[in-house]
Amino acid sequence: MTSDPTAPALVSRAPFEGATLLLVDDESGVLNALRRLFRGQGYTVLLASSGAEGLQILAQQPVDLVLSDMRMP
Repeated sequence: MTSDPTAPALVSRAPFEGATLLLVDDESGVLNALRRLFRGQGYTVLLASSGAEGLQILAQQPVDLVLSDMRMP
Protein backbone atom coordinates (compact mmCIF):
# COMPACT_ATOMS: atom_id res chain seq x y z
CA MET A 1 0.00 0.00 0.00
CA THR A 2 1.38 3.41 -0.94
CA SER A 3 0.78 6.53 1.09
CA ASP A 4 -1.02 9.52 -0.35
CA PRO A 5 1.25 12.59 -0.06
CA THR A 6 -1.80 14.87 -0.10
CA ALA A 7 -3.45 13.12 2.86
CA PRO A 8 -3.21 14.91 6.23
CA ALA A 9 -0.71 13.49 8.68
CA LEU A 10 -2.14 11.55 11.59
CA VAL A 11 -1.69 13.19 14.97
CA SER A 12 -0.68 10.79 17.74
CA ARG A 13 -1.65 13.10 20.61
CA ALA A 14 -4.42 15.50 21.46
CA PRO A 15 -4.08 18.74 19.46
CA PHE A 16 -4.17 20.88 22.60
CA GLU A 17 -2.38 18.49 24.95
CA GLY A 18 -1.86 20.08 28.34
CA ALA A 19 -4.80 22.46 27.94
CA THR A 20 -7.00 22.96 30.99
CA LEU A 21 -10.63 21.88 30.62
CA LEU A 22 -13.44 22.72 33.01
CA LEU A 23 -16.23 20.13 32.95
CA VAL A 24 -19.53 21.23 34.50
CA ASP A 25 -22.33 18.72 35.06
CA ASP A 26 -24.69 17.85 37.91
CA GLU A 27 -24.35 14.10 37.23
CA SER A 28 -21.24 12.64 38.87
CA GLY A 29 -21.18 9.65 36.51
CA VAL A 30 -20.95 11.93 33.50
CA LEU A 31 -18.18 14.01 35.11
CA ASN A 32 -16.15 10.92 36.02
CA ALA A 33 -16.47 9.43 32.53
CA LEU A 34 -15.42 12.68 30.87
CA ARG A 35 -12.54 13.13 33.33
CA ARG A 36 -11.16 9.68 32.48
CA LEU A 37 -11.53 10.34 28.75
CA PHE A 38 -9.80 13.71 28.72
CA ARG A 39 -7.06 12.93 31.25
CA GLY A 40 -6.16 9.93 29.12
CA GLN A 41 -5.61 12.35 26.23
CA GLY A 42 -3.21 14.58 28.20
CA TYR A 43 -5.57 17.36 29.28
CA THR A 44 -5.69 18.93 32.73
CA VAL A 45 -9.27 18.46 33.93
CA LEU A 46 -11.19 20.49 36.50
CA LEU A 47 -14.65 19.40 37.65
CA ALA A 48 -17.66 21.38 38.84
CA SER A 49 -21.02 19.92 39.84
CA SER A 50 -22.95 23.18 39.39
CA GLY A 51 -22.83 26.40 37.43
CA ALA A 52 -21.97 28.34 40.60
CA GLU A 53 -19.04 26.03 41.32
CA GLY A 54 -17.87 26.40 37.73
CA LEU A 55 -17.91 30.18 38.01
CA GLN A 56 -15.86 30.00 41.24
CA ILE A 57 -13.23 27.91 39.48
CA LEU A 58 -13.14 30.34 36.54
CA ALA A 59 -12.59 33.25 38.94
CA GLN A 60 -9.62 31.47 40.54
CA GLN A 61 -7.65 30.11 37.59
CA PRO A 62 -7.34 30.23 33.83
CA VAL A 63 -9.22 27.63 31.81
CA ASP A 64 -8.84 26.95 28.09
CA LEU A 65 -12.23 25.33 27.48
CA VAL A 66 -15.49 24.84 29.37
CA LEU A 67 -17.78 21.88 28.60
CA SER A 68 -21.09 22.33 30.34
CA ASP A 69 -24.33 20.43 30.65
CA MET A 70 -27.04 22.79 29.38
CA ARG A 71 -29.77 21.33 31.61
CA MET A 72 -28.89 21.70 35.25
CA PRO A 73 -31.00 22.87 38.17
